Amino acid sequence: MTRIRPAEPEDFERLYPLFLGFNAPRPSKETFRRLFVRRWGNLDDPLGYLLEDEGHPVGFLGTLFSRREVGGRDEKCCNLTTWIVARDYRSEGLSLLLRVLQHPNTTFTNFTGVKVAPILRRFGFQALDERARILLPLPLAAPGELLLDPARIAPHLDDHDRRILDDHRPFSFPHVLLRRGSEYAYLIVKVVRRKRLPLAEVHYLSHPAVFTRLAPALLARLCLRLGVLGLLAGEHYLAGQTAPLPTLTIPQRLPRLVRSTRIAPRDMDTLYSELQVLDL
Repeated sequence: MTRIRPAEPEDFERLYPLFLGFNAPRPSKETFRRLFVRRWGNLDDPLGYLLEDEGHPVGFLGTLFSRREVGGRDEKCCNLTTWIVARDYRSEGLSLLLRVLQHPNTTFTNFTGVKVAPILRRFGFQALDERARILLPLPLAAPGELLLDPARIAPHLDDHDRRILDDHRPFSFPHVLLRRGSEYAYLIVKVVRRKRLPLAEVHYLSHPAVFTRLAPALLARLCLRLGVLGLLAGEHYLAGQTAPLPTLTIPQRLPRLVRSTRIAPRDMDTLYSELQVLDL
C-alpha cells in the first residue's frame, strides 16, 4: 500500500536511485543532493513529497520553498522540481502534485517541465512568456560602469536587490550591474546556447527602464566579458520597454510556468528555483 509523506534530508540516499531514471543530461549525485538543503527562509516547509510503497521510495516531487519580498509584501513561493515516479506507479504520480498544491497562499512555479507542462496547465499554471527577445550589442562608446564581481556590486544595491544577490551567491549564475551615476540595473544571467550560439539568458532584471537606457552603451562590453553574442530575455522582463538595440523575437523554448493569485507575471522572475540549485 502506498502513502505520501514529506521528504527529509536523510531520505536522499534512498531516493537517489529514482533520480537515475532522468534522461541525460542528468545532474551529478552531489548536485541532486542540493535539493535536500533548506535555504531561502524554508525552515519549516517540506523539501518535497515522497511516494512510498511499504517503505520503499517509488515517487518524488521536490519543493523549493522561499520567502520573497514582491511588491513590498512578504510572499511564499514554491518551485516544483524533480518530479519522477517509478513506471509501475505512474497512475499515482498526480497525487504528489495535488499534495503540493494544498499549501495555501503560495505562488507555485515550474521552469523546466517540458513533458509535464500540459498537466500543470490543467491545474491553472500559465506561461510567463510565449516569446523571448534577443538583444544584440552595438559598438558604442559611452559613459557607464559595468560590474560582474558580487562583492563590488553589493554596495550599490538597495536592500531588496542585496538580499537577492546574497541568496544566489552560492550558485554559478553571473551577477551583472550596469550603472551610471545613481542609476543602476542589476541582472542575474546564465550563459546558454541557442542554435549553438552563446547567449546570456536573463533570470532577474531590476529597473527595466534604467536597463533600456544603459544597455546601448554597456551591452557590448557585457557580451565581451561573458563571451556571448547577445542577451536573451523573456518578453515580460522588458514589458513596455523598447531598447534602442537590434532585437530578434523568438518563441520561448522552455515553458516558464507560474500559478499565483498573489503575484502578477510582470513581477515574476526565474530565481529561487531548481535552475540555480541544479545549475540547469
